[in-house]
Amino acid sequence: MSSLQASMNAFRGELSSSASRVSNQRRTVAAQSVAPTPRSSTPSAGHNDLKRKRQESSQSIVYSQPADTDTGKSLMTQTFYVVDYLKGKDKPVTFDDIWRHLSIQGADAQTYRHMLHIIKEHAKVEYIPKSGSLPETFRFRPIHDEWFNAL
Repeated sequence: MSSLQASMNAFRGELSSSASRVSNQRRTVAAQSVAPTPRSSTPSAGHNDLKRKRQESSQSIVYSQPADTDTGKSLMTQTFYVVDYLKGKDKPVTFDDIWRHLSIQGADAQTYRHMLHIIKEHAKVEYIPKSGSLPETFRFRPIHDEWFNAL
């Protein structure tokens, strides 16, 4: 038991001496980093001036987005929004409802026809053609259809 006690005391002594050495090293490093660096009294037009000019010129440049970025006007972007919209609906939706959801301002008839064609052919959208008095509708086609699993 005494050998275990002696080992423990030796370990504690090493631990306390190493802690004091580490804290002394930290103080030395901190003191060195705080010390001012000597500068020459004559100004030089070398590396520092070029660096200063670059910093001044880069601070005056303002980066911003252009006024018209066409964000969300692409038909493929709108198709993504349509599929996302249909995911949240429990029942089939008419294309007019989809078009109102997209709220594309200033769209012409050609854009309307293109979007209708894209949605009809999309793999994740089920197209339900017009039958009788019911209009043509669309619904989200999940990967694993619930009715298929019910069979």
